[in-house]
Amino acid sequence: EYVRQATAMRRTQPRQFNMWYGVNLGGQPPKPHVARHVANTFNMVSLPLTWRSIEAVEGRRVWTNADAQVEWAHSAGLRICGGPLLELDDRGVPDWTYLWEGDFNSLLAFMLDHVRAVVERYRGRVHLWQVASRMTHGNALGLGEEARLQLAAKAISTVKQLDPTTPLVVTFDQPWAEYLAGQQLDLAPLHFADALVRADLGLSGIGLEINFGYHPGGSVQRGPIAMSRLIDTWALLELPLLVSLTMPSAANEDPQANARVKVLAGQADDVTPQSQTYWINKHVPLLLAKNVVQIVLWNQLSDATPHHYPHSGLFDAEE
Repeated sequence: EYVRQATAMRRTQPRQFNMWYGVNLGGQPPKPHVARHVANTFNMVSLPLTWRSIEAVEGRRVWTNADAQVEWAHSAGLRICGGPLLELDDRGVPDWTYLWEGDFNSLLAFMLDHVRAVVERYRGRVHLWQVASRMTHGNALGLGEEARLQLAAKAISTVKQLDPTTPLVVTFDQPWAEYLAGQQLDLAPLHFADALVRADLGLSGIGLEINFGYHPGGSVQRGPIAMSRLIDTWALLELPLLVSLTMPSAANEDPQANARVKVLAGQADDVTPQSQTYWINKHVPLLLAKNVVQIVLWNQLSDATPHHYPHSGLFDAEE
């Protein structure tokens, strides 16, 4: 009932009811039959542009896939969310950087070089920069909380200086802070975000990455009321929100997924394409009803290419 009334109210507001609703393309341009569905369904695509995907070998940047994705998105008339440019985990950090593990100054210089290279190449063609994600936890490269906070601030400032007119966001995964049960950290995601907002660096919004039904790195499934409370809590930062989602459609082995990530135990018999669809139908309208939510992204397009979370693609491995 809340969703029905709030959505009707949004549609009567003088300002146009305009949502960006998109999908993460992953590391490659979509196949032709998939591309048609994407162009007909969404008005935005997210292109990773991560450090690992572009500079897997030190000093040798490869732009082939990223250039092809940008060209296709423009030809399809879709807006582009570029990034996250920096991810502090094994999905975003090149293997060669571990030679400098713990050397903050060197790592900072390398990361900002990547940020500059991407922004200078695609400036004017990207409609939203997702500067960083997964910065609040983990032990990637031996960087502590203070170093990660400083890195995020430096990256935001660099993007703002190079491209002052394009909006930019920083994204936080596990926004319920499940990881604090097993790590001794001072800052929960909301506190980390609040520190960046208070620094007045020019953030245009905050991203929430919610991967339901996975371990490690995901969140247990929660109902619409819990989701509503989460959005209302993050709305206290008084910035628009980008919400990216994944949810499994099966629980069996997924050869293209990260072998360490599993669908949460006890859900195997209940995880089907129908349960994924039911969950989307329950939660996405709720997000659309929230004034603070400006962008909703599905965080995985296809299970046919390498990906992190098993069976969370909108297309399965056979499509």
